[in-house]
Amino acid sequence: MFAVSLALIGAASAVDSWAFHHFRLPDVYDRDWGRALRSVGYWPLWIALSVALWLTDRARVESSGPQSSRARSLSPVYWTRCSSC
Repeated sequence: MFAVSLALIGAASAVDSWAFHHFRLPDVYDRDWGRALRSVGYWPLWIALSVALWLTDRARVESSGPQSSRARSLSPVYWTRCSSC
């Protein structure tokens, strides 16, 4: 599963530049969905979300054992695989 994910991320990274130059929509930011996609890809948003998750989950993790709260808040793979943990 990890190898497939790694291969897909590698393929997406390789195709990204080509797709950017060949598929253009000049007025994309004039539309609501274009602005929404841009704000979702904004990296400070993801930092703020991961800090919020870490702060929210810190007390539960500290009381449940030696699991690392940093790994839980920064790893979406952990959340999809261990959502009942």
